[in-house]
Amino acid sequence: MPVPPSPADGYISSDQVPNGVDWGDGLDGRPGTPTPNGAELIVQAQGFDTQPLEEFPDSPDIERAEQGTIKHNFKIDYDNGLVYLAGLGRGTFMVDSAENITKILSSRLVRGRGNISTLSVTAESISFDTPPDEFRLSIIELNPALEKHPRYGFLPANIRQMVNQAVSAAMIKSANEATQLIAGISLYAGSPPIGTWTQVQAAANELLLKRRLGEDTFYLPGFEIVWSQYFYLPPSLNPGGYIEDPIDGGGLPYYFWSTDQTPFGDSIFDAMADINPQFYSAGISWLRQADYYEYVRTWFKITHTWHGAPFAQWDSQLYNQEPSPYPAPPPFPVSS
Repeated sequence: MPVPPSPADGYISSDQVPNGVDWGDGLDGRPGTPTPNGAELIVQAQGFDTQPLEEFPDSPDIERAEQGTIKHNFKIDYDNGLVYLAGLGRGTFMVDSAENITKILSSRLVRGRGNISTLSVTAESISFDTPPDEFRLSIIELNPALEKHPRYGFLPANIRQMVNQAVSAAMIKSANEATQLIAGISLYAGSPPIGTWTQVQAAANELLLKRRLGEDTFYLPGFEIVWSQYFYLPPSLNPGGYIEDPIDGGGLPYYFWSTDQTPFGDSIFDAMADINPQFYSAGISWLRQADYYEYVRTWFKITHTWHGAPFAQWDSQLYNQEPSPYPAPPPFPVSS
């Protein structure tokens, strides 16, 4: 009387129950009856008393789709079938002679005439045919302060501060006094860092007017790229927190971003500078986020995320992969 198959070193091997690409041919220690030379049919030669498990000639059935699935069908007497069924539970790992790892999805025992039954074991791939990657590109509304709009980006910092003071003055005093503050810009000596004082004054007055009308922010879309991969062993995690382009440095597959589905095609972001040069003429900068990690039924799923924003808003001193040039801070105190 056989005992239920049990995992050896964590896996059921083909010596116990043929699995993966192996077949119950009776060779190399596997169950079954060897096929005699010249024979066209496999004949049960040993009997159920000595070898209860006999694989059908048309087994296994191997399918490679979104995930690899392998089904083995065996002939077995009903009593021994119950014993085997007890050791072939869902989630049990199996390994064949080629070291392909599979995981039992379902086991089924069907009783037939003469106490002869069919034992079916369906397993899904673990070490091969991982599910396809997943990808998502979504919008994040950044909505920065109005003075950060590219239209006013050339204004010196002190002029922006004067606009903010003028807005406060307009709220508590007269609008005339607020306008006089901006008019005083032309009295500054020297030249502005960018443009002329006439342009600076015009832009500052324009900004002041919009602020007084309640336009404190402006619509600016950022982008979130989410890319998920599947692995049969736990992958390493990336904590993020640094500037990284998902295409040039993050390894994002080309079929998610190439407009002609080749590694050399234009990026889906390349046309933005032509469509909206005011926001995207300087391109997009990306901040790598921490990976998200989960176990999904059979596979370890790791999700990579990047946040993108126009005209380089990420501070390169804060978000880089270099060690700090300054001494490490003392450790946080631990309470008693």
